Amino acid sequence: MYDIKYHILVFQLFYFMFLGVFSLATLWPTCGNWTLDCVVFLSALMIEMELVWTTYKKKQVTLQF
Repeated sequence: MYDIKYHILVFQLFYFMFLGVFSLATLWPTCGNWTLDCVVFLSALMIEMELVWTTYKKKQVTLQF
């Protein structure tokens, strides 16, 4: 149980960091910054993978009992 709580805390920390970078990317003047766009894309991809992994693990635990 401790592992899940720690995992959620780390996930929330990185999510708030993502929101800050995403806000910066949307406020960037002109057409944007390619590096910043790549960071936002990779962060969003990691968040999506995290959600899929968490859902898979919860489903796996549910099926075992």
